[in-house]
Amino acid sequence: MLRSPRCLSRQDVEGSDVTKSSASQRRVVGNKQPSTRLEQVGPDAGGHYYDIKVCADSTRDWGGTCGSNLWAASLALIKWLCAEDPRLALIKGSRVLEIGSGLGFAGCALAALGAKCVLCTDLPTQQRLLQYNIEANKMSAVSCTTFVWGTRPKHVFSKGPWDLAIGCDILYAEEHVDDLARSIADLLTRCSAQVLLVLPDRTDFGLTCSPTDPEPLPDYECLLAAVEHMLPERLVVDRIGSVPPGLSGTVSSHIDLMLLSVADDSLGQCGKRKHASSP
Repeated sequence: MLRSPRCLSRQDVEGSDVTKSSASQRRVVGNKQPSTRLEQVGPDAGGHYYDIKVCADSTRDWGGTCGSNLWAASLALIKWLCAEDPRLALIKGSRVLEIGSGLGFAGCALAALGAKCVLCTDLPTQQRLLQYNIEANKMSAVSCTTFVWGTRPKHVFSKGPWDLAIGCDILYAEEHVDDLARSIADLLTRCSAQVLLVLPDRTDFGLTCSPTDPEPLPDYECLLAAVEHMLPERLVVDRIGSVPPGLSGTVSSHIDLMLLSVADDSLGQCGKRKHASSP
């Protein structure tokens, strides 16, 4: 069964900016600390490895979402980037925005591997645990704030331009597709960001190739179709890689990587796009 975060209205988040945790946010419910383990990432272009602390909360004592655990797509992204040096050019020196950050593992790992700065975003209820992970890793180049899909929070868009936006395993349920697609389209057209989606090829939504062809399609195809509907004849999807189950840590799902951009080079409201070369 798919688990999804609580849906919030625009009124829940308009004007909010949770870049720093307040004292009340840092209070541990029941004095229970998140469970902590180390994940080694690398090598970077210089052959260095880094230990990233992963502070998870499987029992949701901190009031977070399903992002309170580390999911395989974030690990798969980092493994894929580090497998070949040219792939790291996607994030080297880049300003990166992450949507649906969860624990912030991907954002912290990208900062360690050479991203200039990373803004991790998620629902308001996830902020306390997200900030905890960033602070545990002492990542001065990483910060966090709220971003509810389907909205255009000024505290996110005004901090652009973003060279790259990323989303790892962010397709939770069909009812979120339209809001998520709207946010992706807004990022592509308003902040001149390329969007890197890192999604498992699950087939829980029951999509098929056609009414006469029962071959199942990955759930993310409905998301791509929704973004394309919002950007007719402009959306470019480069399927740049796939991580098989043995390497991704999943039982049977491949983790597919898709780099989205717009066909023209018109300037967004935040400025020019920095084009990341596909590996």
